Amino acid sequence: MPEPTKKTKKKKKKKGKKVNKLIDIPTFLDPILRCPMAKLCMYLAVPSKANQHLKFNLNVPITSRIEYISQKIIEMYQGTISNVSICINKTYNSNDALSPTTTLEQLGITKDQEVDMIYDFTPISHPLLYA
Repeated sequence: MPEPTKKTKKKKKKKGKKVNKLIDIPTFLDPILRCPMAKLCMYLAVPSKANQHLKFNLNVPITSRIEYISQKIIEMYQGTISNVSICINKTYNSNDALSPTTTLEQLGITKDQEVDMIYDFTPISHPLLYA
């Protein structure tokens, strides 16, 4: 009787050399820290001496939208105002109000600089606010 033969599998050898490749991972640069900041001097659109008391400064990245700035103004007034409109000119005109989706970068503010902005709002009339 013939002896049973075993089938052996031949291992295929890989052609080419085995090379260990190291991936260079770049260091993380935080975009918030690297983005230039704009110092905004916000003035209320009231031509009186009370305007100096309602002046405040905001430091925001130049990639911020006007909507973010208006939300900061609402926070400053503790939510008692609405319909905030902002102008970048020295004089306030409601027709020249900036769009909420516009960024400071689109307005031409590209470096660390100081910008004067004028804002106006509508107060919220609520019976509890009169007490």
